[in-house]
Amino acid sequence: MLIASAAVGAVIVLSALALVMRRRALARVTAAFPAVLEREGPGRERVIGVYDESRLRLTGGWRLSRERWSADRSRLQIDRLPADEAGRAVLELSAGTRPVRVVVDPDDAGALRAWSEAGPSAASSFWRR
Repeated sequence: MLIASAAVGAVIVLSALALVMRRRALARVTAAFPAVLEREGPGRERVIGVYDESRLRLTGGWRLSRERWSADRSRLQIDRLPADEAGRAVLELSAGTRPVRVVVDPDDAGALRAWSEAGPSAASSFWRR
């Protein structure tokens, strides 16, 4: 009984360690940034924004497999709102779906906008299909 309890405890500890290491590795990727997703009403959630050639994804801070919001690069609209009390950038992201607000570091906001504007427009991606 004691050995089984120790084995279960070890599995839980190793799983938690693997999750923390995966989150840190994802946060170090150059196309990833930490953010706070603001929900309507009381509620904020830490998320990680990840973008690749064609898509922006906001995933859970701890449960990375759960996608909170995503948008195609060609449809993404970024509106910068007044900064919060701590001086962080507040962005409203929309892409024809329900808009979301995220709070990010000003440098990450600039990088996200540059990534969005550097991509192909929706018209040019139509011709490539």
